Order: sequence, then structure tokens, then C-alpha cells
Amino acid sequence: MTQKRYRGNSRVSKIEPDPDLDRSHILVLLPPDDIYFLNRLMEGYFHLAFVTPIKPKEGLVSIHTTPDTYAEVLDILAHYPRPLKIINPPGPFYS
Repeated sequence: MTQKRYRGNSRVSKIEPDPDLDRSHILVLLPPDDIYFLNRLMEGYFHLAFVTPIKPKEGLVSIHTTPDTYAEVLDILAHYPRPLKIINPPGPFYS
């Protein structure tokens, strides 16, 4: 008996915030060319947060952090050297 190979469901997995942890993610809108720079910046802060592109062609990203480091990440974003817009409260991710 031959088994068929599992090929997944052909969808990108969804990364959605836990509604109980309001302060664990930040939605940011920035120029699409700056997503890589933002990701490297967060890696430079010892993975203080993880950058996940939501709509990369539009420049919409989600920054996942912990409630303990949320204020630090906001401070880093406030001093970000390129234009960006912090979207708070976050709207629907996949609309």
C-alpha cells in the first residue's frame, strides 16, 4: 500500500496575537524596502522582538514582543531613523 505525500493546505500560516495579551505585538506601517532594515535592527537588540511581515508589499508588519519588553520596543521605534507609522490599537490582520 502506497501512502500519498502530505502537501499541506497551500496556505500561509497565520500569526495572530493572543487577545489576552494586548501588549505583546505592535503593528507598524513602513516603506516596504525598510522591512529588512527593521528586522536586522531588532536582531541587533538581542532578539528583543520578532518582525513578521503581514502585507509586505504594503509595508505592514507585526512586531511580536513580550509584555515586559513592550515599552523598550516602542522606545526603539520612536527613535527609528526612517519614516514609520505605529498602528494602535491593531486592526484586523488579514483584511
